[in-house]
Amino acid sequence: MTASKANIENPTPADLANALEELQALVVQLEEGELDLEDSLKRFERGIKLTHLTQKMLQEVEQRVNWLTESENLMLDEEPPKEGGQG
Repeated sequence: MTASKANIENPTPADLANALEELQALVVQLEEGELDLEDSLKRFERGIKLTHLTQKMLQEVEQRVNWLTESENLMLDEEPPKEGGQG
């Protein structure tokens, strides 16, 4: 499974794991040095996109964890922020 636009809008832990797995595979392919220039460039570009995707997912998770650990938010019984910073 590859990361898609839908995954960016509503990422799950499986999406993050899949994106990281794909990114690791791309790194291995690039490090082997057996690809031609065009294929290397395509894989590098995909790797950059996956890097941005995983950073966004991790930032959203961090935001939710920070919100949940603030005791006043829990005492107010408010809903945590949703993915994408809305909530």
